[in-house]
Amino acid sequence: MTTRMTAVLTGQVLSWLGDAFQVVALPVAIVVAGGSAGQMAAAITATTVARLVFTLFGGVWADRVQPRIVMAASDAVRAACGLVLACCFWAGAWSTPVIVGCAFVTAAAGAFYGPAFMTWRRAVVPAGARRRTNGTITSLRQLMLMLGPVLGGAVVGFAGAGVGFAVNAATFVVSLGAVLVWAGQVDTTASELTEAGEGTEVDESFGEQLVAGWRAVRSRSWLLFGLLAAGFYHIGNGAILVLAPLLVAREAGGAHAVGIVAAAEGLGGFVGAALGSRIHLRRPLFSGWAPLLLMPLWAFSFAVFHSVWPIAVLAAVGYAGLLFYDVHWETAIQQAVPGELQGRVHSWDILMSFVALPLGSVLAAPLAQTFGARQVIAVAACFLLIASVVPLFIRSMREFTLEPSQTDQPAPSR
Repeated sequence: MTTRMTAVLTGQVLSWLGDAFQVVALPVAIVVAGGSAGQMAAAITATTVARLVFTLFGGVWADRVQPRIVMAASDAVRAACGLVLACCFWAGAWSTPVIVGCAFVTAAAGAFYGPAFMTWRRAVVPAGARRRTNGTITSLRQLMLMLGPVLGGAVVGFAGAGVGFAVNAATFVVSLGAVLVWAGQVDTTASELTEAGEGTEVDESFGEQLVAGWRAVRSRSWLLFGLLAAGFYHIGNGAILVLAPLLVAREAGGAHAVGIVAAAEGLGGFVGAALGSRIHLRRPLFSGWAPLLLMPLWAFSFAVFHSVWPIAVLAAVGYAGLLFYDVHWETAIQQAVPGELQGRVHSWDILMSFVALPLGSVLAAPLAQTFGARQVIAVAACFLLIASVVPLFIRSMREFTLEPSQTDQPAPSR
């Protein structure tokens, strides 16, 4: 990995840490400051709405201007929101409009950063080093998703909300510095497998570029069916993410059991991403999809086991399969989609999962009250199973190939 990539990735890791930090820090801060459940719900809703509204726009801007500009602006906005929250909590002047506004703006800025970083790294990392780099990045992202909520709750709980959000803002400031110093301009038009007639024309309007992103997805059946399967998958996964901790806490040992399962999920995902970076699959969308079948096994385990350890082991195995595939999926998109379309295609990938996940989460509670949590998890496991099996019958996914020469070259060291 180049020095340039390492420096920007260090900033990106802190940016992920800041995102994950705020997921828990904001609700904890509201509770510690004597806020209400309604204020917590308003902040969470604002975050969700912002992601839904701005993800596709972020994809267009990632392809429309230099990715570093979008990344720097996103970090600057999120750092500013963190400082506003820190000052408001320090002064005891926080209010619902301030919380909701900062949550909305922070999430909106984050929606721009993700596609821009995807576009930038695709342009910077040599084709032969992308799978290994993707595995490293996915492992680090998984680690930050584990550490961020823990640190967010701990810092706010022990040092106060003001200090917590100051720390959160600092993560984005460091990321901003890395982007400004190291990211530089990149050529996003270099493409190994570009199809005729694709790309971004300089005279295209914003709307035309938005449509072109969808056209790029629709014209590749492996990509379209992959996104649809991911959406179906995450509906089930959203329900499981809500109900599994409740079931584990109630029947498998309480809060510490929930912590054990969560740690197993994170560890499994970390290992799966690491394995994905090292194992070449000639047909990554066929052979790589099979490990997703490990996730339904974990979900079905709730119908069989009432002890935390079998559930935790299967959680680790399931998340290893999920993140193993994620590495190969991202590599396939980077190799087969033109560079000038990367931001928009990735924004559709992000949006499909982000829409489906909360949908499953919202449906989980009322369905569990009617039919029982264990029964709903079993049905959700069927969603995961169907989404994992059906793509194996899609011809374009079976025939999609990447030769070792395209993915196994070592990255330059400087």
